[in-house]
Amino acid sequence: MRRSFTLIELLVVIAIIAILAGMLLPALNSAREKARGSDCMNNIKTLNQYNMDYASNYDDFLVPAVGSTKVYSSYGNPSTWMYILAENAGKLKVKRTDSTFTSGSLYNQLKEFFCPSVTTGKSAPMTVFASYEMGNYAYNGAFGYYASNPTAIVKDSDGNNAHSRFTKIGSIRNASSTFTFADETANPNETPFRHAYSSELPRGYLNRIGARHNQMATVGWADGHVTQQKPITVTPDNCAKFLTQQ
Repeated sequence: MRRSFTLIELLVVIAIIAILAGMLLPALNSAREKARGSDCMNNIKTLNQYNMDYASNYDDFLVPAVGSTKVYSSYGNPSTWMYILAENAGKLKVKRTDSTFTSGSLYNQLKEFFCPSVTTGKSAPMTVFASYEMGNYAYNGAFGYYASNPTAIVKDSDGNNAHSRFTKIGSIRNASSTFTFADETANPNETPFRHAYSSELPRGYLNRIGARHNQMATVGWADGHVTQQKPITVTPDNCAKFLTQQ
């Protein structure tokens, strides 16, 4: 005759299962985040390629972070890097106020502008689209920020202007040490800023790179390579120290 489990035995089994789940879940979450981190690296590699494609079309100039009236959107979008790159790559062909944009239905064709680990908060894709914005990566604002207040320029440690209105690929003297794109601040409730450095903003905006992948950040560099590492502190030096001023 088969013996039934006693209540104590059932509680012991449940406790063992709970302990095993507690041990396995962190490993599973870490593995999932590692996969997302790999996708994130591919996204930034793609963005780096988009920037090179842009430069090939515009006399070797990299896309500016903010072009103001000097760089135009073909569809009436802001002249900021994410719209200009997406349009140049043929991925965005509507104005950001169009319902196909604000509804988020364009996400699949623009997903390389979004870190796969950000699914909630103000930087989540659907929230960003609904706010008439795009993307949640940071870009090196020193590659071109059309400043309305040129006296606000910050200096790097050599005393040079850590800012260039427009930057050619050939003006980067040490491409492997000059970052391009990166994971933005990890605070999910903060409004996406998308420029890791710009000359008009307070120094408090210099450190905007966030650790989204197991305490690591994805960072792209001007020579095309992409790393996952502890978040760098964004400074005028690693933004623009290696730029030859135009």
